[in-house]
Amino acid sequence: MKNEIDFLKGSRGEKEKRLKLLRMVKTGSILFLLFYCLLAAAFFSYNFYLQTQAQKITKESTLKKNKIESLKEIETLQIALKQRLSTLDKFFAAQKGPNFPTLLDYFDQLTQEIIVRELSIGSDGKITLAGELSDTFVLESFLERLNQPETSKFFSTVTLSSLDKKETGGYSFIILLEAKI
Repeated sequence: MKNEIDFLKGSRGEKEKRLKLLRMVKTGSILFLLFYCLLAAAFFSYNFYLQTQAQKITKESTLKKNKIESLKEIETLQIALKQRLSTLDKFFAAQKGPNFPTLLDYFDQLTQEIIVRELSIGSDGKITLAGELSDTFVLESFLERLNQPETSKFFSTVTLSSLDKKETGGYSFIILLEAKI
């Protein structure tokens, strides 16, 4: 009786195929779920990155807008200042009087050994120069330089108003000059 008939062989083969198919579906669904979770995590990570970059750019743009606003105010003030300076420049150019920058440059060259304490220029062209010096020889050379022909283009008269010896040594002086108009 070696030849036995197995009536359940067909149904066992179907069950094995079905179990194999179920295992494949189960493994596939797990892999699909894993892929979906990775994709969702990547999406949320990228979304978080974009939000932080958007916040950073918004903050930078706000800072730059504030800086631009402050620079606009400064620019407005600068334009107003330039207009006022040009008006003052026109006013002083229309005034008859000595050329102030040239006079200041000239005094700067002449007064290297003298300590200038006061330099006042009146609207009528009268200039008062008060200062201190170490000895009278310096004053003598200064007065000679003021009376030279190059100086005659600036001053019509040069007068030594006072010369006082100080207790600590040295001298204080006042010179009155009349500028050519």
